[in-house]
Amino acid sequence: NIPVHARNPTETMPTQHHDSKSANDASTSSSDVTTATSPPEEKWVDIPLVKIDTRPLTDEEVASLPLPIQTQRSALLEAEKDIHKMMDTIEKTRLRYLRTSRAIKCESEIVSVIACYEDAKKAGRQESALRCGLMVEALEKCAAKVAYDHIHAEH
Repeated sequence: NIPVHARNPTETMPTQHHDSKSANDASTSSSDVTTATSPPEEKWVDIPLVKIDTRPLTDEEVASLPLPIQTQRSALLEAEKDIHKMMDTIEKTRLRYLRTSRAIKCESEIVSVIACYEDAKKAGRQESALRCGLMVEALEKCAAKVAYDHIHAEH
């Protein structure tokens, strides 16, 4: 393993250089032996960073590529299109059939209204409209605020 300590992308990258002596070298002198608690001495050598050009190739650059490379490149680009189509289909399906990842607005108000009507139904009460009226009003206010925020957020 070579530790990487990049200082700046335009600078060189220091990497660890291993000593040529092996751990089983019988010629190790007593001055080379370190105690178990002291870390081994590290030697560093600067290796230049490789600059990668990530811009799209021009038509002239593509034409200058060897034919096998052009063929592989075309196949790769087609595969990439297929992957993106598949990912779009998955996302559309997720949005259609699953709850969106956005938090439901007015969730506590919705839960309160449902709980109120369920309790009234279990108790056999007909006055549930009166009992749950305040909770329904709170839900209506919350829904109106969400609609207002949505309309004004788009403009």
